[in-house]
Amino acid sequence: MDSSAAELGGWEDWGWVAFNEIHSSFYDMRLGMKDFAVYDLDRKKYYPEGKMTIEHEDWVFYREIDGFIPSIYNLRFELEDGIYEVRAHVVNATTWGATHKVPDNPVATITFDTVEGKFTDKDGNVRILTGGRGVLSIRQWHAYPRVLPRELYMNEVQDVECINKFNTL
Repeated sequence: MDSSAAELGGWEDWGWVAFNEIHSSFYDMRLGMKDFAVYDLDRKKYYPEGKMTIEHEDWVFYREIDGFIPSIYNLRFELEDGIYEVRAHVVNATTWGATHKVPDNPVATITFDTVEGKFTDKDGNVRILTGGRGVLSIRQWHAYPRVLPRELYMNEVQDVECINKFNTL
């Protein structure tokens, strides 16, 4: 399960991160499947299996999906020859599949502005990776946590009849 206390429901991360030395793609459904592929370009080695962990940090409210998204992604891949680690900072999020209201399963594409990475070999040698870039799509099974009513932060003006008025003399 994710380390963030804000992550209470289902969640899906599906994306890719690439460096000049290593390319990777990953899929993580919190309450289901995990899958990834890592290709070390320098060593011409493909890693289709191992252990993947994704930790989300610094959650921010994203009004377009009525919920919170992480602003930092920490990815860790434990592979046959070492550990590949990525830290990525979210710069932009764009919703898709949404029209006039937030759907039950909102989807957004997240773009990173800073992507840092390293590969630590089994013998302890560390390669700092260069040219990091990446993007991913997220899906929330529930827009959570729903602590703020939408009326507090939406731009649309709503004409609503006041039912709490009273007549005076």
